[in-house]
Amino acid sequence: MDIIIVDSELYMSCNTDSNLQLKQEIKKYFIVKMNAIGLPAEFVRNIIISKMDESNGRIDIANYSPLEFNVFIQEFIIWYLFRDKKDKCDYASSTIFHELYHCKDILNMNSDINLSDIKRKPESLNELFINLGYHQYLEYRAHFNSSKISPSNIINQCSDVDLYINIYRSFKKEKLFDENGIENITYNNFISPFIRKIVISIANINSINSLEHKNELDKYTISSQSLKVYIEMVKSTMIEICNIEPVKVSVSNLYDLGKMLLSLETTTINTEDSI
Repeated sequence: MDIIIVDSELYMSCNTDSNLQLKQEIKKYFIVKMNAIGLPAEFVRNIIISKMDESNGRIDIANYSPLEFNVFIQEFIIWYLFRDKKDKCDYASSTIFHELYHCKDILNMNSDINLSDIKRKPESLNELFINLGYHQYLEYRAHFNSSKISPSNIINQCSDVDLYINIYRSFKKEKLFDENGIENITYNNFISPFIRKIVISIANINSINSLEHKNELDKYTISSQSLKVYIEMVKSTMIEICNIEPVKVSVSNLYDLGKMLLSLETTTINTEDSI
């Protein structure tokens, strides 16, 4: 497992004497955390520390056979990790655990499904259900576990229920894919982020009974009976499918999960909702 630090001067703000010492400290930290969750270090090829625009961390599958991961961590997360403020350190630790749980869960899933069959760019509705189920399964489990260290951030997503119901109505009338197999703008910009927000909040509620996340979902449920039904359905399904240890999931499970998550397209459009 190699540690790659893009900014060679990061060590100076991390209470370390050299870039080499910082790499050693990071490697030691990651190995301890991997051991804690049962992730063998040989499955992680690189830990890459860099500035990222879109997230605080992510993982890529570097190789399918044997399975290996690259783990990307936002630069300031490492800075937080080596500071003495507990809340910042906990936030950094939670972020790192989150990415490592992704690696662990994908590794466990690899014995039951062919990961290369999960299409990065779905070209059919069936592929989209599997893709959505796969990613939200992983998101739920990672947030469920990492929130025990520090609660997940609330995603900055519009809470205007009327707006979303109108978006869903529009979504029903659109083609999900164009002639090139690309998902439509409504799905990418509104539907998918909204589903992710619901899943993350439910993971925090189910894990640590987060009042902050409960209040966030209440913005939807108090305004729409249909969204209340949908959110309760997601909550119970996630408990049923995602809380199983050790991980045991099939492509069929992922398909069913993705299909259920997209059922908001129809469950939120009815006469119970005032628009």
